[in-house]
Amino acid sequence: MHDVVNRLPPSRPPTISAFAAHIHRPGQPLPGTYIPSPRLERAVQAFLMQHLLSDESPATPRTLLVQGPPGIGKTESTLRAALAMNVAVLLLPPSIFGSKHEGGGTEAVTEALQEAERFSRCYRQPIAVFFDDIDHSTLTVGDNTGHTVNTADVIGHLQNLSGNRKLHVTHAGLPIPLLATANDASKIAPSLFRQMRAKVITHTVDPETKHALARSLFAPATTTEHQFIDKLYRTYAKEPIAFWPALYSDYKAARIQAVMQTTGFDAAAVQKALAARRPLDKALITRLAAACRSARPMNFLWTNRTSD
Repeated sequence: MHDVVNRLPPSRPPTISAFAAHIHRPGQPLPGTYIPSPRLERAVQAFLMQHLLSDESPATPRTLLVQGPPGIGKTESTLRAALAMNVAVLLLPPSIFGSKHEGGGTEAVTEALQEAERFSRCYRQPIAVFFDDIDHSTLTVGDNTGHTVNTADVIGHLQNLSGNRKLHVTHAGLPIPLLATANDASKIAPSLFRQMRAKVITHTVDPETKHALARSLFAPATTTEHQFIDKLYRTYAKEPIAFWPALYSDYKAARIQAVMQTTGFDAAAVQKALAARRPLDKALITRLAAACRSARPMNFLWTNRTSD
């Protein structure tokens, strides 16, 4: 491996950067509940396959933007789709574009792409760079958003990546594809996502998927329990798909609290008690569902208090 690194051109760092810790490799387990999104996954995989084919890559936009409401699994589905086809993913937060210094955002993006390039050459494996929640970054434009020199530099750099297919390539000499997600793509500099610079797809979750997820998580065993989960789903059908794993997590937490009243802090005893099948606590789930829907970040600073 070191011989491969040493053969890299001097313009690319021969040492591992801090961005190496952000690389997801195929075969590594991902935390959380898996929510299948077949249509999105197929679209992501078709895009990545185009970039694995030397004849197709030059005629394919370098960036794929997945837009849609929050909490519907855009990031997880995109990530899993890439890993499933043996493409590693360097996942980057929106803060990558920000910097106190002029040119700092461009330098960070360049360093991340160089790390992806190094990884691909070292392990002889394709890789994609994934900018998550790009609309929460300094690339947004609007009446309430400042536009700095640093922002302009990063936008220009990303546009250059779209046109310069020889800049930052995989071990096969093909351009490293770029993935991105956004809740409100209208806020992002429109020049980044013009046709042939980027492919834009909109992800939605069909009701059947959410309903199936609710049943899968709570695993109703009796007719009464099935009817309860079906009714619960109808009540909260408009909630994002992330609502159901969140509700189930709250339910498990409430059960753990109840079990600890008997077992104390004995983790093995708690696990054993949880493994035992118990009827669904309908009243508890109903109460938790209402709380889960209304649970939103709030400001409790003293300046917002109306009275002592």
